[in-house]
Amino acid sequence: MKKALTFLTLSAALAAAGNAQAQGVTVTIACGTVGIELKMCQDGGARWAKATGNTVKVFQSPNLKAIMSSAPPERSGGASGTVATSRLLGQSVGAALVALCFGIAGPGGPALALALAAGFAGAASVVSFARLLAGE
Repeated sequence: MKKALTFLTLSAALAAAGNAQAQGVTVTIACGTVGIELKMCQDGGARWAKATGNTVKVFQSPNLKAIMSSAPPERSGGASGTVATSRLLGQSVGAALVALCFGIAGPGGPALALALAAGFAGAASVVSFARLLAGE
C-alpha cells in the first residue's frame, strides 16, 4: 500500500509539473592546475555550464593550494612540475601495485589491493598527524 501511495504521489507531482523543464545539477570538477591552466579549466566549465544549464564548481585539493601558494611566483613552474610528477608517479605505482595484487592473489586480488590501499592511507594519516603534533 505504501509503495502504491508513493507511486501515486510521484505521478501527481509529475503531472502537476506539466511541461516544466528539469533543473540543472551541480557538477564539481577537480582541477589540479594553477595560473593560466586553472583559468582555462574555469572558462571551460563556465562554457559547459552555459550550454547545459548546470552549475560547475572547480575544486583544488588543499595540498595543491598549500604547495603552490608557498612557492614564490618565479618558482611556480617548478612547483607545478613537482606536483605533476608526484601525481603521475603515484598513479603509475598505484596501478602497478594493483596489477601485482591481482597477479598474486588471483580472485582475492581486489580485496588485497583495497587492504594495501587502506594501509597506505593509514600510514599517510599517521605522518600527517605527526607533522601537526610537531607544529610544522
